[in-house]
Amino acid sequence: MSRDLRPGARRARRLLLVGLAVTALATAAATAGDDPAQHDGPINPCAPDAPADATALEGEPASSTATTVEVTAVDHEFEGVDDTYPEGDYGFQMTNRGREAHEMAVIRVKDGETRSVEELLELPDEEAEEITEYIGGTVACPGETAEALGVQMTAGRYVMLCFIPTGLTPEVPSSEDAFEELGPPHFTQGMVSEIRVTES
Repeated sequence: MSRDLRPGARRARRLLLVGLAVTALATAAATAGDDPAQHDGPINPCAPDAPADATALEGEPASSTATTVEVTAVDHEFEGVDDTYPEGDYGFQMTNRGREAHEMAVIRVKDGETRSVEELLELPDEEAEEITEYIGGTVACPGETAEALGVQMTAGRYVMLCFIPTGLTPEVPSSEDAFEELGPPHFTQGMVSEIRVTES
């Protein structure tokens, strides 16, 4: 997907700017440091002064018996992700080989929903939330490997995507002015994968 999904892009970028995205970007401002005002606003999880938990896993860690899926994040694509998997217990572990910060958010599309991923990304927030379930997510900085996200995958549709705005390198300061200069979310640049899980 190379075109700019404008409504979805604006929505995701706005969420990032106010520190409300469904990633570690969302929780870092609330948990970092002794002075909350110091971190009021967007957080660059890869900046040298980022809170220690800025890239913390959201969701369940992978179990010791999970089937590991090695995901490689590049600018701007997920590599190593198959189109289909059988039902089972999986651990998705992302390594960032790009220059920018990357997120791996995993969402399940509720049964019976037949619209394409592109159509789902265009929906208003409230409608999108009614037909999807956020499983979890993780953020990895350039050259780093994130903790594996555990996903108990049942038959159905899943979507892996990155909400981080284009251009978010470790050098970008954690400020609204700096984030305003960033581009649209990575999913609008093609960093989105649909996964279909089949009954085992």
